[in-house]
Amino acid sequence: MMSVTSPAIPGYRLDAPTEAWAVDKLAHHVGRADAEHLWREAKRAAGVPAPGREGRTLSVEELKLVAKALSSAESGAVGVFAKSLDVRLTTYILLAKKAAAHTRIAV
Repeated sequence: MMSVTSPAIPGYRLDAPTEAWAVDKLAHHVGRADAEHLWREAKRAAGVPAPGREGRTLSVEELKLVAKALSSAESGAVGVFAKSLDVRLTTYILLAKKAAAHTRIAV
């Protein structure tokens, strides 16, 4: 699986979603404290480690795992949010692959 590290896809102006961005968006639906709790539980269920002291950021693929775990565990607005996040992450991955392929051909 491709690990996306680019902050934005050239030609699409689409930034890579981050963990902070996802939790912020989730907080719009359930409040900050509940969003952070739900996110931690989904990370644990997905087997995604905490970033730790070194400040490692989650990859797009890890974020997808968390979104799928959150979607499986929750219904209602949180479940819809998780499914939407999964679509956003899939879109980013596919566009990044397309942009990378285009760049290789054009060079």
